[in-house]
Amino acid sequence: MDVSRREREDVLPLRLVTFTCFSSSLLLLLVTFVLLLVLTDLRSNLHSIHLNQVTSVFLSQLFFLLAIDQTQNQSVCRLAAILLHYCHMCSFCWMLVEELHVYRMMTEIRNINHRHMTFYYAIGCGLPAFIIGLSLGLDPGGFGSSEFCWLFVQDSGIWSAVGPVAAVLTVTMVTFVLAVKQLIDRQALR
Repeated sequence: MDVSRREREDVLPLRLVTFTCFSSSLLLLLVTFVLLLVLTDLRSNLHSIHLNQVTSVFLSQLFFLLAIDQTQNQSVCRLAAILLHYCHMCSFCWMLVEELHVYRMMTEIRNINHRHMTFYYAIGCGLPAFIIGLSLGLDPGGFGSSEFCWLFVQDSGIWSAVGPVAAVLTVTMVTFVLAVKQLIDRQALR
């Protein structure tokens, strides 16, 4: 039995679906990005957060589509895996930033929607860079393999993606619950 032939036949439909879905998603993300740039009347911190979120999702999908199979050159594969991991982390961190911003908009009296975003950029871009740097420091060979350009899933390196994502999702859910509670308390006062 020719296993490689069977694998190619099984993988081709998956590749076709992946390419089609990612391509349509990239097109829609590009349209969203352009709309966010064009709608200048909506400029605010929340608008900038959404723009960064769309950018990070777009880049993560683009890197996936272009580089997930670039296993011939290990240096390129490793760089692609690092960039892919960074963009995925940025997507989740910008989601956290959005939730924190919404919570601050509901709890703070002053208008925070047109202030400096240094703190937000530190979380949205800096925290993922710290996580990737820590991952590279702890397991330098944990990115890229002969099969695909992503984290090694056989060892503990996968936790450099799963752990931070779980933490970000937990903090986001807690912040969402606090924001809803704040909204309910405001409605009760009226």
